[in-house]
Amino acid sequence: MLSRKFITIWLILLTITAVVLLIGSCSPKSVGPPVKNYSPKIEIVNIPPNNSHFTTNPQIYWYGTDVDGKIITYEYAVVPAALLVASHVDTSSASAILAYASASISKPSTGKDCKPESCWQQIDVATADNPNEQTIRLFADKDPSISVLQYFFVRAVDNDSARSNIDYRLYSRTNHPPETVIKTVPDTTGYYDLSDTSTTYKGIYFEWKGTDKIDYPDDNQNPTFEYFYQVFGPYQKDEIYGPDGTFDYTKVDTNTTIQPNKLVLTSHDSISTANVWVTKVSTRIYGLWKGQPPSDTTRSGYFVLKVTARDDAFVSDTLPAYVSFFTVDAHFEDSLLVYVPFFCVNSDQLGNVHCGDRVDSMFAFYKRVISAAGYDSSKMLISPGLRNVHNRPSKLELAKYKVYLMIDDGGKSHLNDTNYTDVTPYLDMGGNVWVWALSPFGAYYTASAATLVSLAQKPIPKTYFDVIGEYYGGWADSYTKRWTLHGQCTIDTCSPNGCYVDTCGLLPTNEEFLGGLALGASGMPNFDVDSMKYSSTYIAFSNPPADWRAAPNTNYFQRYAYSEPLWLFRSYFGDFVPDSMKDYVAGLNGRVIGLRYDSGIFKTAVYGFSMYMLHEDEATEIFRKSMEWFLKPR
Repeated sequence: MLSRKFITIWLILLTITAVVLLIGSCSPKSVGPPVKNYSPKIEIVNIPPNNSHFTTNPQIYWYGTDVDGKIITYEYAVVPAALLVASHVDTSSASAILAYASASISKPSTGKDCKPESCWQQIDVATADNPNEQTIRLFADKDPSISVLQYFFVRAVDNDSARSNIDYRLYSRTNHPPETVIKTVPDTTGYYDLSDTSTTYKGIYFEWKGTDKIDYPDDNQNPTFEYFYQVFGPYQKDEIYGPDGTFDYTKVDTNTTIQPNKLVLTSHDSISTANVWVTKVSTRIYGLWKGQPPSDTTRSGYFVLKVTARDDAFVSDTLPAYVSFFTVDAHFEDSLLVYVPFFCVNSDQLGNVHCGDRVDSMFAFYKRVISAAGYDSSKMLISPGLRNVHNRPSKLELAKYKVYLMIDDGGKSHLNDTNYTDVTPYLDMGGNVWVWALSPFGAYYTASAATLVSLAQKPIPKTYFDVIGEYYGGWADSYTKRWTLHGQCTIDTCSPNGCYVDTCGLLPTNEEFLGGLALGASGMPNFDVDSMKYSSTYIAFSNPPADWRAAPNTNYFQRYAYSEPLWLFRSYFGDFVPDSMKDYVAGLNGRVIGLRYDSGIFKTAVYGFSMYMLHEDEATEIFRKSMEWFLKPR
């Protein structure tokens, strides 16, 4: 047996040996020569064959390999043969052609400013669907009879940035130029222009397209066209329109070295601020006037959009598309413009207003109120006495005024949808609209019997006036119902035209509106209606009761969230309608009959009661305070 001392010595020696071996394993390895990286290789697989001719862009195939890594990028370039000839390259020598490609085609393109024939275009192997087969854009001439010879070069790049040999083919292509079509028909009433877009103003919109019916008969097979667009102006009409009123695009000065101020804007994209070809097929235009000298008065002029399409062979339309459009630069230099639609009837229609002297006296009343409030009553547009003729202001005229007031006292709404669509561009520009009317939003619903109509889904009342509901009084129908269905009187005992006082006895009437109760924060006054005007204004039965109690046809509103209420309805019946009248009276006491709304861009107000039914001094005071609010700077 081994002695304990021997075993101990042996263990110590083993430990020392292990430590020496461990230290040796941690020592630096010797550094040898670096491992050589072998460049990748590439070969065009002869699809399509050399010297092929095309009328559309071909799909070209190649094959790349890398024995010690992987290919991460393919780079290709297309160079017209004329460039090689101009550089005195011996095009009969493959080595000379390859030497040109290696020396003259620059680094991979990093932006749109590098011409296709001068830079390598890159294909990312990781993201491309088929990196070894690509539709390649070849050059062509505008003249379809000319065939353009060109070289296609391709090479591979591996994961160590080593580039392969360059392979090439010679191809040719002919082409028919595309045609450009501007699809949008401009608004003949013109456009307002702002220096920027806003929540409601989206700019002047135009859309276009490219077509090539010869090379691509099927529109569904069209290539991706590119477009270059420009806007020129302003012009006066006689500068670009002929004596017969026809637009003449040849009069548009596109030579910006002669009149550089005529070029207003040009196409650009989100990457480059330079003038570029873009693939988008529409644009929103704004800020047309910002390059013109400052002005304190409203001005107008014509601008011209020019669009040129370019096809997949870099060939542009030989005749670009042009369209002219009229624009207004609004300055709101005057205070108030008033519009009154036609609202009387020549025949007896219950609830409406007699034509003739009665309407004339109403118009005279409006003018006195406007003048007494301190504004020019001559700026009042009255529609002629035909329902299909409307003397509405043009966009140019409207843009001269800070406030546009529409008055309609006719019992039923005579403000149609066009009245409101006309003013939305004006509001987007920062104009202000005031509507003082009975059933002001009647254009957006059809109602006869008294009812609360929802306007929550109607963009104009909600967006521009903050109104989501309007009560339609339906007074004429309620009035008829009161006479024909009352317990003292039936159709059987009365004439088909209704029941009269002399056959059925005196019946109480159902008119409700006594005036408005102003809300304290508004600063508006309380007001009463003028009892002398009730029965003499609105058409009723031939023997109406003598004791009209209040004015008919007053509306109330449901507000959304941002408007300010001004008055509450004061009803003859108060908060408690008698049981005998509940079938004919809605119970309107305390409802909001007037409101105003400041959007931050524009201001609007809408009053749902008759202006003419007010006492003249009270109407004047309301008019004055309303205008003070509209004209007060923010």
